[in-house]
Amino acid sequence: MMKGPMSVALAPKFIIVDDFLSKDALTRLDHHVRADPDALELMNFGGHPTEGYSALRKLWVHPRALGPADSAFLSAMNDSLKDLFAGTGVPPFEVSRMEIEVCAQRPGSFFAKHIDTDTLEASRSLSSDRLISTVFYFPREPLAFSGGELILYDFTGLVPAATISPRRNRLVAFPSFAYHEVTPMIAADDSLDAARWSVNCWLHRRRQGDQRADD
Repeated sequence: MMKGPMSVALAPKFIIVDDFLSKDALTRLDHHVRADPDALELMNFGGHPTEGYSALRKLWVHPRALGPADSAFLSAMNDSLKDLFAGTGVPPFEVSRMEIEVCAQRPGSFFAKHIDTDTLEASRSLSSDRLISTVFYFPREPLAFSGGELILYDFTGLVPAATISPRRNRLVAFPSFAYHEVTPMIAADDSLDAARWSVNCWLHRRRQGDQRADD
């Protein structure tokens, strides 16, 4: 479900792909992230504007990422590249890296307004840049929480342009340099089955003239 004014000036282009993964791949991902609840690592921090990254966030990250669903997810991403370029308005480029983070939002989780492109000090040691941000949602349904919606802003970062619900098996893609936030997640149940699970995947372009290998 998508809502919000769609005639906002300077609004970023974005694309929504529902039913992104096969049922089998989605089942493998579900089992993987819930197999070891103690493996999740709390990420609760905020940077400083002079360092090039100022977003506050609170969520739990899975250290082993996609596990047995890795190949299926990457294959689906590669198969969708043409649509992602067209849908986000980002000119096609050779993807040098797909940076992946698997995370769970639980009661109290949020991600303040930010852009995903690193700048200033945070950018200087990098060999590539994030150009397209994608978020894949796979919470259990019916949802056991409210909130956790993705809000995209216009390129000034001041005017909301769209609000996108975290529907299961949904992929959303937008330019990494577009402002966005995730609204606080509210739930009475703090179990992993009730969490707002997602996969963040950033598509990188290698910097011109940089021969270093990507991680």
